[in-house]
Amino acid sequence: MKNTFIRQTLFAILWLLALETNSRDIQLSWLQFRQLSTLNGLPTNEVRRIYQDKEGHIWIATTSGLCQYDGYQLKTYKTNLYTPQRLSNNNIRCLSEDTDHNVWIGTNNGVNIMNKLTGEFRELSDHRFHNNVINAIYTTSTGITYIGSDKGLFPLPGRDRLLLYIRPGKHEGGSRPLQYTAPL
Repeated sequence: MKNTFIRQTLFAILWLLALETNSRDIQLSWLQFRQLSTLNGLPTNEVRRIYQDKEGHIWIATTSGLCQYDGYQLKTYKTNLYTPQRLSNNNIRCLSEDTDHNVWIGTNNGVNIMNKLTGEFRELSDHRFHNNVINAIYTTSTGITYIGSDKGLFPLPGRDRLLLYIRPGKHEGGSRPLQYTAPL
């Protein structure tokens, strides 16, 4: 009798697992995937980062420019003969979005900021970012944007726009880094 109960329980578990597997296949069958490549408008197949903003747009950082995909169309932003001041460098390394609807763009030559509402680009004018490879950008929910590069970590408070610089490496008197602020 105990043996029969174990068999029935095991059969019920296997039957439920089979139903779960079949229901997952049915639920996922409506998903459709579309590959984006140079054939669809990407400037290159070398993609460094992919980021989805709050509105659902997909931002693609490539070695030849920045792309925005809305699910239907792909739009490319890059510096060229017709738009020489758009980006400080077309080799995009990282992306982030702040609380003011700006996309922060880290390149091989500094930081650019795109206002998503107006479509305007500007370069972050601090001299420490020029000729500096930006490897990471992260914005917190409180509005602080952290910029990471080989020269250090740069937290930018939201609206104050003062730059706090934390130099990498060992520091005198322990592990506390040297810090100072400078207006942007």
